[in-house]
Amino acid sequence: MAGQEEKNPRTQELKNSRLGKQEYPKNKEEFPFWSERIQRAFEVGQKAHEGQTRKTTGEPYFNHCVAVAGIIESWVFVKESRFVEDLICAALLHDAVEDTKLTWGDIREMFGDEVAFLVDGVSKFKSEGLVGSDHETIKKVLEGYFVDPRVVILKLADRIHNMETLGDMPVEKQGPKAWETEEIYARMAEALGMWKVMRELKDGAFPIRFPERYRMVKEIMDRDPRRSEGYIAALCNNVRAMSGRGGVEAEIGWRLSGLRQIDQKRRKMGRPIGENGYEGVSEVLSIGIRVGTVEDCYRCLGLMRAHFGGNIDQSRSADTIAVRADNGYQALKEVVNLGFGAVEVVIMTGEMEEFNNWGVISLIKKGIEDLSGYRMKFVFTPDGEVRVLPLTASLWDVAAAINPKLVTMMVAVKIDGEYELPSVQVPHGTTVEVIAGKRIGSFVSDRSWESACFRSTGRILRQALEEVDYRQSVELGVMKSRKMLAPRGVLTFGDIRDEITPLLSLLGCRNIDELLFAIGDGEIDIERLDSVLDHGNVKINKENLGLTTVLVRGRNAKGILHHLTGVITQRGGDIVRSINRDDWGIFEIRVVIRGLEKQQEDVLREELESDGRYTEVLVV
Repeated sequence: MAGQEEKNPRTQELKNSRLGKQEYPKNKEEFPFWSERIQRAFEVGQKAHEGQTRKTTGEPYFNHCVAVAGIIESWVFVKESRFVEDLICAALLHDAVEDTKLTWGDIREMFGDEVAFLVDGVSKFKSEGLVGSDHETIKKVLEGYFVDPRVVILKLADRIHNMETLGDMPVEKQGPKAWETEEIYARMAEALGMWKVMRELKDGAFPIRFPERYRMVKEIMDRDPRRSEGYIAALCNNVRAMSGRGGVEAEIGWRLSGLRQIDQKRRKMGRPIGENGYEGVSEVLSIGIRVGTVEDCYRCLGLMRAHFGGNIDQSRSADTIAVRADNGYQALKEVVNLGFGAVEVVIMTGEMEEFNNWGVISLIKKGIEDLSGYRMKFVFTPDGEVRVLPLTASLWDVAAAINPKLVTMMVAVKIDGEYELPSVQVPHGTTVEVIAGKRIGSFVSDRSWESACFRSTGRILRQALEEVDYRQSVELGVMKSRKMLAPRGVLTFGDIRDEITPLLSLLGCRNIDELLFAIGDGEIDIERLDSVLDHGNVKINKENLGLTTVLVRGRNAKGILHHLTGVITQRGGDIVRSINRDDWGIFEIRVVIRGLEKQQEDVLREELESDGRYTEVLVV
């Protein structure tokens, strides 16, 4: 944890963000009253908190309540709505029961059941002290009313305002608050689809939880050309001209993702931290194309693919308009690899953009009051981590939320210590333990999950099965091709790198794995392969290559590699490549050699076969 001098920069970090820069109302004159009931809640709250001050700033405590109400007002801004009116009244009174003489009964009598319910829900959730607490304490704190999305909205507004003064807290309290902010509040914002709020919370916690990494990421991003004004303006103009030429009326915008999100994506992609580690992270810069209709979205997609062509990474394309994401997100997404790194391009309508950014808030603004589909539950891991999930989430979905790789390897799962089937819907407040194997679990292979998980979880599992099928075809291709390659002095295409390019070109494959898959899957038959290997432009044969390959297996023995290479050198061989593998005490060594004649190969084979340390010897 950094010292006291870091307080002001940390506080300023959130204040410089879009949400943090708002000037919240602080008194009766500044507050936008649009109903007598809101005015009454203001007066009641102000009187109840009279004389109280905030520990961090010394200002009147009720200023915080007014600010929270102002945040919700700025998010929703729908007048003449009883639903919104209840939220704002509850915001003004959210700390009254906890910190003043007002009772829940008083609030219910003055403002009705709904406001009383919301205030009670906020009062029951107190996250202070969760870090390091035992599971039962955490469960007790997170249970009950808190699954209601309206209560979550109130708590998020409360935390957004509290984050502004996080840097003014004693250093020893900053870490736990930052942990709560990212691990609980940001997850809740994500569950409600409130992307903008999630970003603010994550970025506010980042410099406090991981100060060194934050500084490093910030320095790298400050230098990244993709975030420069000139680059952004040029790319936006490029996309604007593209849509204009295609006759699609569009508004072009851009967004810089938060530093925490960018770093998490880098880690998820398995890239090292450093300048080059972020080149493939497309979230560094997102270009938004807003059009009028769904039809225009797809027209614009066609224009994009024609315009950017081979620069588009099709493996990262996504269409969540045809099939909406589990959280309701809708857009067409392409990743374009340009000179300075990957850039995300998102195509959507204005209505889609509003929902993608604000989730349930956008529904409230449209007058939708039934938010039951967004009620949530909390699930815990044995290590004390918290996951926020929809009420219908099964154990499949919990495992995927913990770690996407974990769900594919799952062989057993427990709820509160008891084994359960993965299709079971997880109760609120329980602890889930996922037991994983080393490869795809039998649960995944039997496809019992297809009707028991969210689409996003199903997508992860299908991709895992597709990868298994792909690898099996590649392995079969290795076996088939070995029979064809052995008379030519090699056992694998990887050992003839100089000659592989014309071969791939003739067979229409981009790389060796794709070639092996095509052979294993039967797309390229052995007869055709044999013909191509002898083709004039390829000539992969013993005479042309001049290679010999030695493959030996056996139980591990001290100095075995030294012995093998020594024997080869004594026979006049020049080692080109050596590949070693050790699996459960059994070694496999493949050595590619240049310069051996047929007689030398025979002598080498006899000498190795006579050595008892080698259980299998192959010389081709």
